Amino acid sequence: MAIDIVNGTDADIAAYGGGTETVTKRTVFPSSALTTDAQGAAGVQANGATAVMKNASTNAQRAAVAGVLLDTIITSVDLSTPVKREAFRLKRGLQELYDVCAQLGL
Repeated sequence: MAIDIVNGTDADIAAYGGGTETVTKRTVFPSSALTTDAQGAAGVQANGATAVMKNASTNAQRAAVAGVLLDTIITSVDLSTPVKREAFRLKRGLQELYDVCAQLGL
């Protein structure tokens, strides 16, 4: 099962999901060679701040997923703190990236 593994942690993960890959900290490991769906699920269950995406996810698809994650973080448009304002700007930037990719057919 080829999937992209997202490691949002600050540490490398060896033998992700019982497979052979070492997923470097804070990266996307493209086209992993995990052999079963269960390995992908086991990797996510064993490691917080990780996720899996379909093989060879496009930048537009990654932006869409990141936008959903930011939506869950920004529960309102309360811009009262610098952190909330920065997160709101990130969300707008991801939406622009998604829109440009869609227009270019990517």
